[in-house]
Amino acid sequence: MRVRSGGTFVAVLVIWSLVVAVFMLLNRALDLQVFFVLVLIGLLVLLEVVDPSTVQPAHVRRAKYVVAAGVVVFGWIVAGKVLEILSR
Repeated sequence: MRVRSGGTFVAVLVIWSLVVAVFMLLNRALDLQVFFVLVLIGLLVLLEVVDPSTVQPAHVRRAKYVVAAGVVVFGWIVAGKVLEILSR
């Protein structure tokens, strides 16, 4: 699957986010941390699918900065959960 524009990339990511949100609503399990992790996983998968091996379009380069920030936030979430478990 080759995505030629950043608009399509964003549209697919928004659709993934909406699917995650709908399933969380149907399951009555609204948790912002779980939502963030699932959207980050979708972003990582989408970025891996559309990343060409030779030349990187600008939207792919910018998305990698978002992924880096997402990984930092993910690490913060995991550290908080570990501290929560250890404090019991």
